[in-house]
Amino acid sequence: MSSEALYKLMGEPSESHSGENGRVYFWGGLQVYVDSASSTVSWMRTSRPQDSLANGLTVGSSQLAVQAKRPAPGWTKVIDQSAEALEYCYNDGLIVALLRGKVSGFTVVPPHCGN
Repeated sequence: MSSEALYKLMGEPSESHSGENGRVYFWGGLQVYVDSASSTVSWMRTSRPQDSLANGLTVGSSQLAVQAKRPAPGWTKVIDQSAEALEYCYNDGLIVALLRGKVSGFTVVPPHCGN
């Protein structure tokens, strides 16, 4: 998606920050990274409970629901053992962040996880 299409869809962001090769725009708990070289969206992340996947998973869904509604992830990464924070990365470009057995956010990136 182009930065122009993003603006037409989302309107004025609440804030933005420079990134390594682009800029991150914020609309509440929604973050969208736009690559400066191509002026296209590279990834987006949400921590908003009102956002859901087509299969009904939302921020706040249980880890058990994720395991029941999604195929096995390409990889699982433990972020913080004591906080029970981990990420599941899927072949279709979805990354699911979990904290203490609940979804804390979704990130959509170009597919890269591989099984």
